[in-house]
Amino acid sequence: MDVGGMPELWDMLGAPLNVTLLNLPGAFNDIPPHWRGRVVVGDICRNADLVSGYDLVFSNSVLEHVGSLARQRAFAAAVASAPSYWLQVPAPEFPLEHHCKALFWWLRPAARRRAVIRAWKRAGRTWDARQMAGTRPIGRDRLRHLLPDGHIAVERVLGVPKSYYCYRVGAGVQPAG
Repeated sequence: MDVGGMPELWDMLGAPLNVTLLNLPGAFNDIPPHWRGRVVVGDICRNADLVSGYDLVFSNSVLEHVGSLARQRAFAAAVASAPSYWLQVPAPEFPLEHHCKALFWWLRPAARRRAVIRAWKRAGRTWDARQMAGTRPIGRDRLRHLLPDGHIAVERVLGVPKSYYCYRVGAGVQPAG
C-alpha cells in the first residue's frame, strides 16, 4: 500500500505491480484510465485499520503534511503496524525546500514564513500557500522518535542531508541486494 500516493510514481517504474493507493477524499478525482491498481479513500490518521492486511506500507513525502504532532504520531503508528514499511521525508536542513522550491525556507523565522505565505495567497499561488501552511518538517530526531523500530538512512547531496528514509523489513522477508 502506498499511503498518500498517486499513480504517477508507480507508472514511472513501467512494470505491472499490485499497488493499492490510499489518499484523502478528492485526491483521486483524476485517476488515469490506464491505472489498474486499487484506490482507497480515507485518512490513515483516523483509521489505522486501512493498512491492515498489507505486507508493505510505503509513503513518500507525506508525513510532513498530516498536521499536528498527534496526527504525525497516528500516521507513523499506522505505518508501523505493517510487517514492513518504507517511509521518506525531505530533510528540513536541505537548502532548497522540496515542496515550494524556496531557498532556506525552514531557516527563516516563522513570522517571515507566514508573511511569505500571505503574499503567495495574494499573488494567486494558493497551492504553494496551502501546501506550506500545513507542512511540519520532520528531521532525523523526530523521525527516530516517531518510528523507533525503523532503520534510518540519509540521502545526501554535496554532504547535506536531502531526505531521510525510515524502513523496517518484516520477519521472513529478505531485502534485495
